[in-house]
Amino acid sequence: MAHTPMKSLVALATEKLLLKTSGNTFLEGVAFMYSAGLSPDRVSVMRTQEDKKYILMFHSKCDIRPFAANYASFDRVLRGLVHIRAWHLKSIEFVDIDFRSKDMPHLERTIDKLGVDLVVLRNCTYHGIQPGEESQKLLNALNRKKQAVVCEYGDTRLKHRLCRRPTAPAPDVPALGQQNVPDDDAVSMMAPAAPRPQNHRARRNIQWILLPAGLYAISKLAQKLVPGPHNQPRLSFRDKTVLITGASTGLGRALATELYARGAKLILTARSIDKLRELAEELKASGVQNKHEPAYRYLDICEPTDLEKLVELSIDGKTIDVLINNAGLSNRGPITDTPIKVQRQIMEVNYFGHITVTKALLPFIPDEGCIIVTSSLQGRVAVPYRSAYSASKHALQGFFDSMRGEERHNLQILIVSAGYMNTGFGAKALDINGQPVAKEDQDQAKGYSSEYSAKAILDSAERRDIELILAPFVHRTGIFLRWLWPTLFYRLMYKRSLRDEYGKKQQ
Repeated sequence: MAHTPMKSLVALATEKLLLKTSGNTFLEGVAFMYSAGLSPDRVSVMRTQEDKKYILMFHSKCDIRPFAANYASFDRVLRGLVHIRAWHLKSIEFVDIDFRSKDMPHLERTIDKLGVDLVVLRNCTYHGIQPGEESQKLLNALNRKKQAVVCEYGDTRLKHRLCRRPTAPAPDVPALGQQNVPDDDAVSMMAPAAPRPQNHRARRNIQWILLPAGLYAISKLAQKLVPGPHNQPRLSFRDKTVLITGASTGLGRALATELYARGAKLILTARSIDKLRELAEELKASGVQNKHEPAYRYLDICEPTDLEKLVELSIDGKTIDVLINNAGLSNRGPITDTPIKVQRQIMEVNYFGHITVTKALLPFIPDEGCIIVTSSLQGRVAVPYRSAYSASKHALQGFFDSMRGEERHNLQILIVSAGYMNTGFGAKALDINGQPVAKEDQDQAKGYSSEYSAKAILDSAERRDIELILAPFVHRTGIFLRWLWPTLFYRLMYKRSLRDEYGKKQQ
């Protein structure tokens, strides 16, 4: 392999400067080499003709210790070399260098920083280093990291090759004084050079990705050791009695349709008895094979009466296997303009109504039963101009969290923190006068369909989950940001309020 004549680093820097191919960083690096105690004239550079890569040599009994010890300066030199885009180091050779034990860590960082394919140690001496100790560990470490093929020869104390990789032959590295003629003895003692792996950074990135994935998997396995509903057999809705509140429209209607297809005995409740009758007839005429005829009853959860009589509609007349608290009401408007009457009305429906029904039917729900609560992301993070709705969902979350600690530990309580759903729910929201706004939000219109949401909720219940965040990833991040960086979260909410049609703020 032919090489260009050997040049000193100073000569190369001058040449690069004249050709205007180098920035000040390289010259600063040369200056740092002077200040570090190593003469740049003792550092030689050659360039191969074939692949246009450079070979860097430290030689002539120069003491590398002050150079390696001043690692901050050395780092500037390396950054200067990397700054030249045409600079591709093929190999680095240390000739007649006196190494001490404390030099080895610096040498390892140096080689790692340069990222060369081949490292040659020629006629070097090792003071205070026993064979097989520091030098051996260093060279083996470099070899294990696949940073470079390391070979050593000519030394009286270490006479073995450290690497024998079945790859392409090593490049011919000439000795001093033989600038264009390879040293045959040197080449014969060198190990085969392996190319530096180009995907080592990708593998490192994959490791950082696999780490949280592994921790998540471990946490899931650890959950199996804790008693709870997740250790119960998978829930099946077939031949189970399911009571749904707010079943006449929207998500409740979609849940009823999906449950009927899964073979459940349905007890449908709502304030509109006509819509319930229509839904029951549609289910029976759907052609789905279900031996249980759906039952329906009028129920206003704000003024519930004779709740125990609903149990008589179950399969055995005394058990409600699954209770779905689905009825709800929202609001729109600033806090200062929303009267307490509207605040109380929202709280009556979304909080007191659900806990009243739950407390009345709880004795009829078996240990392996399930309570599904259709809550909202706003039960975890509040948003502007929905203060009453957010407060009621926060209260609902707190109530059922307390119930988890008090009730039977095997009883499944699934809280669904739903994002935007296209169910017509937003059009029924109350304004500051307590009247429906009669138009759907744009965000709601772009949300999940009621059919998709119903299927996702029931699938989660069958898996025996206790929490379900039914929202896109962007909306989920709000929960994490609220905990991690609350000031930023509230700033973003303020910005959002400026764009809200119910807001009065002006930028």
